[in-house]
Amino acid sequence: MTASTSVFAVHMLAAGAIRIGLLLLAIWALIRLVDRLRTPLVVHAPATPVAPVEQSVAPTTSEV
Repeated sequence: MTASTSVFAVHMLAAGAIRIGLLLLAIWALIRLVDRLRTPLVVHAPATPVAPVEQSVAPTTSEV
């Protein structure tokens, strides 16, 4: 095999690998898009007000 034939073969293999990689990337992106479109949007309800926590007060000398 001559040098030019080797270079051509490596070039064809690399081009095929790049083409397969781009095809797999496109399929992955399409799957992600379909998955995102199928997932319903979650609308967060406003937070309900929470009762304030009682303050703990240190006992005074009159309470002891």
